[in-house]
Amino acid sequence: MVARTALVIVVALVLQVAVVSRLRWFGASPDLLLLVAAAAGLAGGPERGPMVGFAAGLALDVVLTTPFGLAALSYLLVGYSVSFLHDALLRATWSFQAATIALASGLGMTLFVAVGLVFGQTQFVSLRLIAIVVVVVVTNALMSVPAVHMMRWAFEGTFRESVEHSTGPRRTGW
Repeated sequence: MVARTALVIVVALVLQVAVVSRLRWFGASPDLLLLVAAAAGLAGGPERGPMVGFAAGLALDVVLTTPFGLAALSYLLVGYSVSFLHDALLRATWSFQAATIALASGLGMTLFVAVGLVFGQTQFVSLRLIAIVVVVVVTNALMSVPAVHMMRWAFEGTFRESVEHSTGPRRTGW
């Protein structure tokens, strides 16, 4: 699980820095690592969502010029908040997953700015913020279904092991 999750985060970071950051709509680009954090909350629940959100945010903090830990804290909160919907969304329709990811993306961008304001980052507050939130919400909603499937792949095989760990090995017969 850890190796696959790390692979997803590293690939998302490389794609974010090398490709996605150059794609601009209305002066804003999508945020793949926020998408990874929200998808991890949906796919992994409260045990994995916050951890992946923190790791994804920390990876992004390495390349940002904002205070170190700002994205990590914001994305941790996104992974945690989305993880509460994990059980309800296990068999949810793709449209409900997309709406959840869109809402979480808007929340994540707003949290990033709010936490930044606490640390004196006033440059985030501008009319451009509206364009950034809209672009991130729309693009993350469009990429939500593959992102959730990717995170389920990253967590594959861990659910059965965690159930056996908490209840003991399955016993058949008497």
